[in-house]
Amino acid sequence: MTPQKLASAISKLPDTTPVTTRFSQELKERGTWGTNRLWYKTQKEHWVGWLKGYGGPGFYGRKNWNRDAEFVYNHIVCPPMVLWLTEASGISPALVRRARRAALHAKPNLSAQAAAIRMVIPWGIIEDHLKKQGEVLVLGSTVKSEKRRIGTGEAAKKPGMKRVRKGELARKRTARIKTLETILVEVFRAHWRAVDAAIVRGVDVAQKRAHMFFASNDKACLRIARRYYSPARAAKLAGAAAPEILRLSEPWLSAARESVFFPDEEEPLELRKELRKLVSAEYVALVWRPPTFELPQDGWGGCTVFCLPDESVGYGDVYEITGAGFSVGAGLRVCKSVAEPFLESERREAGVGIEQEFFENAKQDDYLDAEDQWQVAFLGVTDRRAIDVDITEVGEI
Repeated sequence: MTPQKLASAISKLPDTTPVTTRFSQELKERGTWGTNRLWYKTQKEHWVGWLKGYGGPGFYGRKNWNRDAEFVYNHIVCPPMVLWLTEASGISPALVRRARRAALHAKPNLSAQAAAIRMVIPWGIIEDHLKKQGEVLVLGSTVKSEKRRIGTGEAAKKPGMKRVRKGELARKRTARIKTLETILVEVFRAHWRAVDAAIVRGVDVAQKRAHMFFASNDKACLRIARRYYSPARAAKLAGAAAPEILRLSEPWLSAARESVFFPDEEEPLELRKELRKLVSAEYVALVWRPPTFELPQDGWGGCTVFCLPDESVGYGDVYEITGAGFSVGAGLRVCKSVAEPFLESERREAGVGIEQEFFENAKQDDYLDAEDQWQVAFLGVTDRRAIDVDITEVGEI
């Protein structure tokens, strides 16, 4: 990607983003950034001005401006500028927050903090997301143009065009769902066969995984884990037929099918990796913003699907995926990875565990009075397989 193409992509991104806004304030308070007067008002404006100079020496007097976009990204030393591009390009909020934390724990200088962000989110991830955003924008423009063409009567000149385009979109969606479901069945069976084999060998899987369950205390966690990882249940799941696997995954699988943030059939390795994480976790979380005290009215397309907890990133907890970096909070649906109905006792214990974990981690992120600064509101039961929560910041930072 050239700097010019990067500038074009950036022109379509939002002016500000919440995690970067908070990060910038944190750096100002620490005195490591933003202490001098800035020539730009937003990091988007900063990027646009910076990239304009790549046809010459620019504001900073560059000696060599024959570079690609990757070089530009790797040589930015303004941490909020780097983080804004990652967040605005649509990268997973959890990964962006991980990058923010990495920067805050780096040495207190701009170069080290910017490098810390790039260690978490290298250029290739950003480039992929920018290209996807461009494809979505092109598709949106094509649909709008088609509607205008039909509205003006131009469609009558080419009567087959609308049917072909609708057919292509339908085929792509069908192919995406088929690929997703095929891989899910494979990784589900592989996971539970491994669990079953471990139990047969005498491994106490429930004991090892008990701390992953939401409950009020360790004893309750272990009791729930024993039920979830019982030998008979593991053996049954290891041999489950494909329709049964899809049924047991439906509460979160329906969101994965629709979510624009979920890997698709064009990323088979990434899709397999994500499904393996979801199947291996004890819970799956669906997150949408802003919090609405109800389920998304326009479907799951705008939600993000997380394994819970996400052991691969180190920050994959309830607070990180709903509250960290977002002053308004989020809507949250939690279901079991093998999405059977919650028993009433499990639901009560999970509610306590979710609330405890959220407040504990919020306090570690400088919300010292977390219980007064955040509201964790459990919604009425609409699906016995899910726990729905509305998480909202109500106090001052």
